[in-house]
Amino acid sequence: MLATFAVIVIVSTVIVTSMQTSQNQAYAQAEFHEHYQSSYAKMSSDSENSFIVKTNKHLYKPGDYVKIEGSIWSGLIMELGGVNLVTVKVLDNKDNIVNNGKAQVNGDGQYATEFTLPDNVKNGEYTIDAKIEVGANLLTALTLKTQANLQSSEKFVVASPNAFAVKAEGKDFDVKIASNSEVSNLQFNEQAKAVSFTVSGETGTNGVTDITIPKSLLSGVMNVMIDGQAMSQDNVIQTVNTQDETTLEINYHHSTHTIEVVDTNAVPEFPTSVIILTIAIMSIFLSSKIKFTRD
Repeated sequence: MLATFAVIVIVSTVIVTSMQTSQNQAYAQAEFHEHYQSSYAKMSSDSENSFIVKTNKHLYKPGDYVKIEGSIWSGLIMELGGVNLVTVKVLDNKDNIVNNGKAQVNGDGQYATEFTLPDNVKNGEYTIDAKIEVGANLLTALTLKTQANLQSSEKFVVASPNAFAVKAEGKDFDVKIASNSEVSNLQFNEQAKAVSFTVSGETGTNGVTDITIPKSLLSGVMNVMIDGQAMSQDNVIQTVNTQDETTLEINYHHSTHTIEVVDTNAVPEFPTSVIILTIAIMSIFLSSKIKFTRD
């Protein structure tokens, strides 16, 4: 009986190991990242880009806090005899003013301002128009090139999130997605430990998707793939990482793509030891039953 039990355990281990190998086979060749940064790399102004304005994210939802920051090249500041203020205007896609503010410039040429989007703000593409304030007398004395360098712009997307229902092990989970793409075919592959979906948009434009995944569904280190290839860390940031959920912002060029968020853990999941023990007990029970029948 002991010899039979040992054989059953060994065979069960081989079966479970084979199952786990099969689960991860599709991702075996992918170059996964250990983690994603919480913000994009900051750009520094220079002689080629003397006035920069950026947002801390590329996509916001209604009611979100928006941080705008930038820098002015030291050579431009010297040419202007110093810079104190930058006006920052935010416009929707119909040129309506959403926010109109000013930002103080520090000694290093850095500036920042922030505001909160209204809860009823419309979805779409928004434009930030930033302008260096100079006196009228100085403005007329500047070259046309320098006058052009007094302005800078940047765009961001506002999109309302949609909840997609996911079922795993008889439990219901909500995966929330906000995007300027058309999103479809969201699925959860429990064996592959991945949430996948399709995005599509007009070729030649930029796409951005914000996905929030509950940690009760996926809780490990997450890696984002597009059309089967691991995405660059320059195109993905982790905007939220709480006890309950993780949010990733994903950037790409529009066409039609399959995006997968692959995790090192999928919850709920049966431990290997439980599967082995279950198979072993069932096998012993069946063997005993057969012997009893023969006797």
